Amino acid sequence: MSEEAIIGWKAIGDMFQKSPTAMMRRRKEFEEAGVIFFMRHGSRPGRRMVHAFPSMLLRYVVVKSSSGEKI
Repeated sequence: MSEEAIIGWKAIGDMFQKSPTAMMRRRKEFEEAGVIFFMRHGSRPGRRMVHAFPSMLLRYVVVKSSSGEKI
């Protein structure tokens, strides 16, 4: 069974019951961990939209929480 990526900061925030703005503040952290990626949607020039796989986000949160950090 394949997993579908969630699209947008709102969807990522909804997953953690946080605001999209709170998730955007963690953009660099998420990018460095490799749990989010950007794709272009639309044509000429197209908008870059954030994508993430829920399983990767959850795995990342588990690793952070095991070291005592909060998301």
